[in-house]
Amino acid sequence: MSFKMLDRRSLFMVAVASSVVGTCIASGPATALQPIPVVMGEPNALAYNTLKAAGFDAWQSFEPSTISEACKVMRTDPPGNTAAAAGSRVIMYVSSGPPSGNVNFGCPPAPTLPTQPMVPDVVGEQNSAAYTRLKSAGFDAWQSLEPGTATNVCKVIRTNPTANAKAVAGSRVIMYVSSGPPSSNVTYACPPVPTLSTQPPTIDSFTIAPRQITSGQSITIRWRVTPSPYCMVKVRLTQKNFHTDVVLAIRNGLDTSNMLSEHPEVDSNYFLDAACDAGQAATQRRISVGVVNPTTSSLYCFKVVYPTGICNTFAYPASTQSSAEQRARSENPTGSVTSIDCSQITNACGN
Repeated sequence: MSFKMLDRRSLFMVAVASSVVGTCIASGPATALQPIPVVMGEPNALAYNTLKAAGFDAWQSFEPSTISEACKVMRTDPPGNTAAAAGSRVIMYVSSGPPSGNVNFGCPPAPTLPTQPMVPDVVGEQNSAAYTRLKSAGFDAWQSLEPGTATNVCKVIRTNPTANAKAVAGSRVIMYVSSGPPSSNVTYACPPVPTLSTQPPTIDSFTIAPRQITSGQSITIRWRVTPSPYCMVKVRLTQKNFHTDVVLAIRNGLDTSNMLSEHPEVDSNYFLDAACDAGQAATQRRISVGVVNPTTSSLYCFKVVYPTGICNTFAYPASTQSSAEQRARSENPTGSVTSIDCSQITNACGN
């Protein structure tokens, strides 16, 4: 068999053995890790300078797109908000325009990687065999364990990038591997391959000032999150009505360290969440803000999808639907604004 089933009495021995192995391979000085800036949607030259200024070895790779504007960054590898070693390579995937277009957009020059090979289709293969194939194809392969079924234990469920997608040689490919049924009392010891961190990120700071305002005044929200190694961190800010717990806004895809201004119109709780794609969430932080003379208008809710793919939801108090929509569009000029029922505000973006 390619994997072993361990009963509960064996788990202690596995934990001890893992601890010993971990101690042996952890020799030598630790590599300094720092968050990769989020540059999605930025022009390639600006994004390149941002990544270089942050201490990374930035390169670009062109891909056709019918959605993203030519010469703008569609994504990076590793992704923004990921912790990576200072000086390590970060690849910007830049739009070259529509695939059928015959226009050369002449993007500003930046170091460019050669044409990419395809990611092998390893779905359904055992993790160790899939890892070997991906490494042989020239990719930096990692696994992330997630619940599956009793029939696909230790086998690859999917990859990111997906099978047959073009990716730069040496770039990261994540295998999502089944750890067995979620309700099983059996632990399956899959063959060892490099695994993404399951350690939660750390919320270093979360502040709001002032904490007491009059309706219409602004507050400044600041935060700083430190990802754990090999953690693709997701940072989210949620605003709820202090008295009713109704969700008023959800902001996804935030940088690990940033600030923004808000104009709460009712007493509100703000919640900061941070989680790794492959692991647990950090302890949630909450801060309350009091509002004098709060707004009593009806709420109208909207989903906003930005060119980067980030999706947020907002509830706007207004006297009419049209005035609320006008405000939503004016505050989110680059986003696609869609009216939604306020009962959908928590799940309209798949949160």
